Amino acid sequence: YVTSVLTPMDGSSIVGRRQRCREREEIGDIKQEKQNKLPRGTSLGSGSGFAIDSAGYLLTNYHVIQRAYEANQAILQYKSFWSNLASNVTDEMQDSRLPINFDLESVVNATFSGISGIDINDSSSSRELPAQVFVRFGTIGDEGSNGQALYHQCEIVDVVKELDIAILKICNPLPSLKPLSFGSSSDLLVGQSLLAIGNPFGLDRSITFGLVSALGRSVTGVAGNEIKNCIQTDAAINPGNSGGPLLTLKGEVVGVK
Repeated sequence: YVTSVLTPMDGSSIVGRRQRCREREEIGDIKQEKQNKLPRGTSLGSGSGFAIDSAGYLLTNYHVIQRAYEANQAILQYKSFWSNLASNVTDEMQDSRLPINFDLESVVNATFSGISGIDINDSSSSRELPAQVFVRFGTIGDEGSNGQALYHQCEIVDVVKELDIAILKICNPLPSLKPLSFGSSSDLLVGQSLLAIGNPFGLDRSITFGLVSALGRSVTGVAGNEIKNCIQTDAAINPGNSGGPLLTLKGEVVGVK
């Protein structure tokens, strides 16, 4: 189960959290890691996903985390704008008549940081980002002391909008994580049996059964382009199934819903 939350950018509810995994490892978020709960905020959407690597990499549809990705990109672009503006102003204001020990760059950076609310001197991507992505497995043994399922924060590693695909990575390693194996979609035959697994409406461990209805279909993706060579199946796929795997009866992944 993949979900994302938009938290307020006031610094109070996101202190100590970082979007990127390496930053979380450096500064930590002990309280969040112990509780494994979703932070307070606005839901940006949810869907399904599955492990593709034991190191914690997950695959889902881009449109499942699209709003979270776009919110974070907007903040990064905003920071980049102010950083570039401060740099340009510094270059234009260089004047030999200024005292030798006058640090013009620091003055300009401090001014723009005060206006924008962004630390211009922080050249890394470690500034708190408003949208966070979490995954919940809903498997036996993945519950906290209160019996509730645990949520694990993820990093958005990369997206391919044209294929409606996104890669996530769990910030804290899970030794028990086992990836699914992949089959060959080019070997499918019309009439072959398929299984669809996901989390429709946020429910856990839902599975539907169907057939390959047709091959080589084309659909319009979230980026507006045509996605070719799609598999048509009559297996029931409900809202929330997006990003889940389409499997053969051998349990091999041949598609993403």
